Amino acid sequence: MTSILYTDMFLTTVSTQTCYVTVNITPFYAVIMTFNISGYQYRFFIDVWQNSCIWMFLLLFHSHEVRDVGTYGSITIINGVVNYNISEDQRLQCIIQACREIMIYIDMLTKLFGRSTLSYAVWYVNEGHKLGIHMNNNNYNETYSDFISLITCRQITATQFILPNVTWQIVRFVSVKK
Repeated sequence: MTSILYTDMFLTTVSTQTCYVTVNITPFYAVIMTFNISGYQYRFFIDVWQNSCIWMFLLLFHSHEVRDVGTYGSITIINGVVNYNISEDQRLQCIIQACREIMIYIDMLTKLFGRSTLSYAVWYVNEGHKLGIHMNNNNYNETYSDFISLITCRQITATQFILPNVTWQIVRFVSVKK
């Protein structure tokens, strides 16, 4: 059983549906994010900021936009040296905020691509590699936006995410005799 360092819940909207998201963070900063939409449960396992990768994530997170110092801490770069002024609790809050932003991105994708959200995510993951957007051993080539987009699309493909309110009917193969 995985040890949990911190748990948080938040409410969000995905394609006009409200859902609760539970975020469990392990002592090594892996995340298990669970939510239900229209009777489907999705479980994202996000480990890209695990262990030492947390520091690169925090650099991207703080470089993206001005963040509240009290909630998220701060980073200063002096002569190319990065100084992290971030407590353990503030690190956890950065991860929780990234999880909120993942859900915001899912909402954006479902509104834009509808039933083709999964197809888009597969395309983005493949196309991202061609464009040099990848996470590889603390050597991130992308911006925080690229980072969130890639994590989200990877999770959409890994969980076979289906847009809420999609109903299916059984279609059976019938051979046609000529």
